[in-house]
Amino acid sequence: MDNIKNACNGDPSLKILQVGAVELAYHDVGDGPLVILLHGFPDTAYTWKKTQTILKNAGYRSVALYLRGYFPSQIPADGDYSLSTLVYDVIKLVEKLGYKKCILIGHDWRAMITYAAALLHPNIVTKIVTLAIPPPAVSLTNIRERIARPHNIYLGWGKIAHWWVNRKELKALDFFYRQWSPNWLIPQQHMTHIKQVFSLPGRTAAAVDYYSAPMGKEVESIINSPINQPTLVIYGLDEPKVRLSMFSNAKSVLTDTSVVSAFKMVGHWPHRESPIKFHQKLVKFLADINIS
Repeated sequence: MDNIKNACNGDPSLKILQVGAVELAYHDVGDGPLVILLHGFPDTAYTWKKTQTILKNAGYRSVALYLRGYFPSQIPADGDYSLSTLVYDVIKLVEKLGYKKCILIGHDWRAMITYAAALLHPNIVTKIVTLAIPPPAVSLTNIRERIARPHNIYLGWGKIAHWWVNRKELKALDFFYRQWSPNWLIPQQHMTHIKQVFSLPGRTAAAVDYYSAPMGKEVESIINSPINQPTLVIYGLDEPKVRLSMFSNAKSVLTDTSVVSAFKMVGHWPHRESPIKFHQKLVKFLADINIS
């Protein structure tokens, strides 16, 4: 079952490219300026299915990437999930698709890839959209944040973390969704899909190992800098209070053309919990500055 090429059968949007040492899978929809979509944890590129249709209708080509280690992308043999390498994957994907510029959209942990790529490659990344994670320059790692989101600690415990997430038929995934988005009536079909993917050999370990991976020296040297590209930051007011205070300071490290938007009765998945509002905000923001 865990076969990359077999996964592409029957889905014309699902494609594969060799990027460095790994094969990366992605859904390719539409034509026009390139938008790269990066899913969070625990999730997959299917999280962007509606968004890709919206972007196609708005005149964009969207590529929803399965991050390295996430089925049906390849698990890297060297176990490298450093932020520097993840940025490399995205930038090389842009090049291999034949583009010189792109817009990046990142949810959850992958918002960090989006911020890092914008800082390291400002001539390629022209505009960014991030969901549920504030800019690193205003993000605080303190005891209050760790208490509010302790998974950032224990998911970094290697094999112990692998065991904990896998136990009791992946009940931990249900816990994450309920805790992070308490007002979202999560579709059962979505959870079934997520658990099927995480139950494949090596896939839970791959996803969890992101939490113990280093940033990489290149990223560490720049990650707390202000973002110079137009940025749309979207977050839910169901996030912990300690994070809400970070979001409230986000504009201080963004451009004047940037937008920070809070969604009521929404938690960690704004694009899934409030899709109509999210897509309205997204399309308007992308239309404000045209790129090619």
